[in-house]
Order: sequence, then structure tokens, then C-alpha cells
Amino acid sequence: MQMQVMGPVQRGLPLLSTLPQGWPIIIIDIKDCFFSIPLHTKDCERFAFTLPACNHEQPDQRYEWVVLPQGMANSPTMCQLFVGQAIGPLRKRFSSLKCIHYMDDILLAAKDELVLDDGFAYLIQLLESKKLFIAPEKVQKGSIATYLGSRITSTQIVPQKVELRKDSLKTLNDFQRLLGDINWVRGYLNLPNYELKPLYVILRGDSALDSPRCLTPEAREALEKVEKKLQEAFLCRMNENLPLSLCILPTLNQPTGLVWQEGPLLWIHPRSSPAKSIEYYPAAVAKLALEGLQQCLQYFGKLPCEVIVPYDAKQVNVLCALLDDWAVFRCGFPGFIDNHLPKNPLLQFFKEHPVVFPKITAAEPLLGAPNIFTDGSKTGCGVYMVEGNDPVFHQFQPGSPQVVELKIVIEVLKQCSFAFNLLSDSLYVVNALKILETAGPIKPSSPIASLLHIAQQLLWSRKNPFFAQHIRAHTGMPGPLCEGNARVDLCTRQEFIFFTTSAEAAKAFHQSFHVNARALQQKFHLSRADARQIVLDCADCAVTRAQPSVGVNPRGLLPGRVWQMDVTHVSEFGKLKYVHVSVDTCSGIMYASPLSGESTRQVIAHCLDAWAAWGKPQVLKTDNGPAYTSQTFTTYCQKWRFNLSMDCHTILRARA
Repeated sequence: MQMQVMGPVQRGLPLLSTLPQGWPIIIIDIKDCFFSIPLHTKDCERFAFTLPACNHEQPDQRYEWVVLPQGMANSPTMCQLFVGQAIGPLRKRFSSLKCIHYMDDILLAAKDELVLDDGFAYLIQLLESKKLFIAPEKVQKGSIATYLGSRITSTQIVPQKVELRKDSLKTLNDFQRLLGDINWVRGYLNLPNYELKPLYVILRGDSALDSPRCLTPEAREALEKVEKKLQEAFLCRMNENLPLSLCILPTLNQPTGLVWQEGPLLWIHPRSSPAKSIEYYPAAVAKLALEGLQQCLQYFGKLPCEVIVPYDAKQVNVLCALLDDWAVFRCGFPGFIDNHLPKNPLLQFFKEHPVVFPKITAAEPLLGAPNIFTDGSKTGCGVYMVEGNDPVFHQFQPGSPQVVELKIVIEVLKQCSFAFNLLSDSLYVVNALKILETAGPIKPSSPIASLLHIAQQLLWSRKNPFFAQHIRAHTGMPGPLCEGNARVDLCTRQEFIFFTTSAEAAKAFHQSFHVNARALQQKFHLSRADARQIVLDCADCAVTRAQPSVGVNPRGLLPGRVWQMDVTHVSEFGKLKYVHVSVDTCSGIMYASPLSGESTRQVIAHCLDAWAAWGKPQVLKTDNGPAYTSQTFTTYCQKWRFNLSMDCHTILRARA
């Protein structure tokens, strides 16, 4: 019999800064907790083991566990549940008493020391009634105590001192464990992600745990910063008479969160690796603020009275209109949003992000500024044209048109220091430019990460603003904007003919003269199919093609008369990827059943489900699939007295 793992019932360590300042505390440790929790008599035989006799001189000794065995996957969970059930009445009787329980360690705190003593005496009674006993030598009472590795004073929480050994850092597993230890205490540390970046870089590469790694000079410097922060790390115990404040600090690359009263109560750090290639800094601020609100509810049981962000009221209004995360944050937070940090030296010693709100990237077109059109092709030909001037050509390494487009935009930023409106037919490049000025970390795995870094540095060094706008290519619309875009596009296509295959040259030739497929086939020595495809892809020539007949799919005159049934495959459903679909051709009612196959048995099961919901049809139309043409399904149709119609052409037209 296989044991089912129960999983943890406490998803993390309790936050000790939630203890109110000045409250006396008592910490106890349950003596031999695992060996004090009895197993059910029927479960003892499941944990039997045998001690073999030496040289088989006597019978082997067979034993059974009668208490919770150490090493079993579910033992920690069962220990937490058993102890939690034992101290449950304490929480009900002493509602003003704060009780923190983790495994076999229990902390009691109360504002009144008499209440604390009464609660401690009652706790001993509850534990003894469950055959659980405390270790008298491990009872801590006073103003200074140690709980879960942290040192508790009347006003502060000092975390456990983690020793960082640098001599044993040789493999990926060593560095992974090191960063795991650092991450365990990061809630106590003013340690932004950018200071740990050299260590995160070491984790990249070969995924084998024993793959070699070495400590770089930058990583060694980062470890020295971590050791210094560990020596200074502390959290304040909360003041029950003061409200909470959530501060979002504009640290380099990514913001850092902090729950604050008279000092730090909890540091909140975002993910070190963003999900997107470019993370928009204002969006990251809103996401961290939402996460901070959730952390306040989880640890302190209430929302902060104010959230301090690096934006003034006018900028917040703009961000709420542009970004969904900001709109959700503002609508869901009932408190006050401010931009003035508390006057404390701890909040001043951090490296700020260069730009937290756009300064150079304009949100609206610049009046009086010239338009600059850009375009790039996969041959590596990039062109930009300042309105009223001749196009400027640049030849790059052939590749993706998006990459070439980004390279030509970088050339524009280098050469054009004046204010301008940029128009590009690459939506990806335009969207990247709009957020690049305030972007945080750029995903290093992105193939254009180096180009984005160059563009970001150019934006930070600019003094004049610019506006970026996407324009659709090949629309054929009149006006100076479409004409300017068409001109730079034509320039890349002229270069395109010299550097590409005959098929691409034929496509460019057809865009200019719109000849038929036979002329393209003879001039460029193409196959008949390739030449016809070029003509079919042309938007201007599409109106001359004969339109295929869509046919007519007969419909039922009343609901429940004529149904149509077929099977489609949806791979995302896994084992239930065979989706049987029935449609009432009169009302349009549709019924779908995800099943594990498309045999006759599954078809009949789908019919029974559909008919139970909408009734049995008079006529059922299907294609000539093997499940529908089988003798079993034919007999089933005769038994239920409805007509089965197999019209392949009708089914195909309905699919189209």
C-alpha cells in the first residue's frame, strides 16, 4: 500500500515582527514530541521492522512503531496537526494572548504578565492531557529570548546569523544552496535584487547539479555585501498603537517593498528574473504594491493605512489610465497613496533607478517636430528617412526583420539628437521603445538583450524628447504618413532583390507590376505552385480571383429536428483531447463532451449526455468516420428510432 503524502499545513515560518513591542513572552519546547504522539493501533503494523539475529542463532526480532516514526514523510505534518489540536482551547479561552506555534516550539505573548502566566499554566495542562510534556530546561521567559533561530528583544527581532562559506563553492548545487540560505533571511535584509545579480548570473548555464562553477570577483564582492547586511539585519517589533505603512522604494532595476512603522517590519523583494523580456518599471511598482498589500493581510491581518510610491498624484493618475495593474491597485486599496518617504537614514542609502517616470519618451505626438520613418528587412537592409530628406541606408547582418528594425532605430537615436516623431511598421519595436526608458532588468536570455541595453543607454543620455508610433504597412491609403512609410519600405525592397532568392525577387516584381502567375513562372523560373501562391498572397490581385462556393448546409425547421455531430482534437486537454460536438442546426445550441477516444462507445456516451440535456433529435448528420459507419452505431440508431444521415460534403462545408 502506498502512503499518500499530506503536504505541509504551515506554508512558511511565522513573522516575529508581528509581536507587539514591550509584551513579555514565554517560549517552550515540547520534549521528544514525535515520540510522544501515539499511532493508532491499526497503523502500528504498517510501520513494522525486523532486527536480524547474528549468524541466525535465534529468531529475528520483529518490532512495530507505536509512536510517530521519525523520517516518515507525513510525520512533520501529523506533529503540527496533533500539537495544534492540543493547544486549540488555549486560543479560545485567552483571546488577548498571542500564541505562535511551529512544530514543537510554542511562543506565548501578552500585554498583561498575569494573563501570560495564566495562559502558560493552562497550556501545560492541555499538553499533559495529550501526553505531551515540556522540557523545563528549555523554557525561556524574560525580555530576551531565542525562537526559530531569531533573537527576540523587547523592541527588535535579530535573525539567525548565517555563515557563508566561500571555500566550498564549486558546483551549481553549492551556489543554489547558498542563494537559498540568503533568500531564507531576505525578509530581514535591505538587500535589493541588483546587489545579488552577480550571484544569479552564476546559476545560468548547464543544469547538472555537479556542473562546475567558480566565484567571480563581482560575485565575491556581492557576498561581502551580504555578509555586511547580515551583521546589521534586524526587524522592529510592531507598535500596536501606530498604523502600518507600505513603502515602495525605487531601487535600481527593480523596486523594493518595505512594511514600516518606526522601523522596518518586513522587506519585500520581487522576483529576480522577470517574466517578460522588458519589465516596465511603473508596472513593476504596481505589482509589488499589490503583493505588499497581500503580505500585510497575511502577516499582520490588516491593510496599511498608506502606500508610499515614487510618483506624485499627477503621475499616479496618468499611470492608472495607462496600466491595468495601477488601476486595480488604486481601486482595491482604500487608504492613502503618497510619495513622501519617512525621514529615516535607513531609507536613504540605496541606489535609485535612473528613470522611474518617462522624461524623454513622449506620450503624445510632438508638435512641430519632424517625422522619421524607419523600416528593415530580413536581408539586413535598414532604412530611415527624415521627412523632407533622402533615405539613409544601412546594411546589417541578415536576420529577423524585427532585429534589423531595432538596429536602424538605434542608428536614428545615435544620429538624430533633435526632437522627432518616429513612425515604424514594427509594433514590437515601437512597444519596446515606449517602455525602454523606465524599464527594469532586461531578460538576458532574449536574443536582442544587448541591442535593448544599447537603446536604453541612448535614451538615458538624450536631452530632447521623441514620440514613437506604429504605422501599418502596405495599406495603400493616401496621405503623407503612408507615403513616407511606403517609400522606406520600397527602399528596403529594392535592396531586397539583390540579396535574396528568385522567389522573393518575383514577389517584389509582382508588387510593382501585378503580372499573372504564368509570367512570374517564366521570368523567374519558378514552379507553377510558387508563382500562383505569390499572386494569391497579393492583396490587390485578390479581388480578381474566383470565390469558392460555400455551399448550403440544410438546417432543421424546428429545434430538435436536425442535429450535426463531429469530433475535434484539442491537445491541451491531455487524455480527454477528443471533443465530441453536437449542434442543433435550427437553434444553434451546441453540446460538447471531452472524452478519451472517438470509438463507437465514446460516440454513444456523448449522444446520451447530449440528449439528456436537450432531447433526442429526429435526424443526426455525421461524416463517414469509422465510429459512425459501424454496425454497433447503426443498431443503436435503429433502437432509438432516429435517422442517421452521412453527408461528407455537408460536414466539410460546415467545418469551413
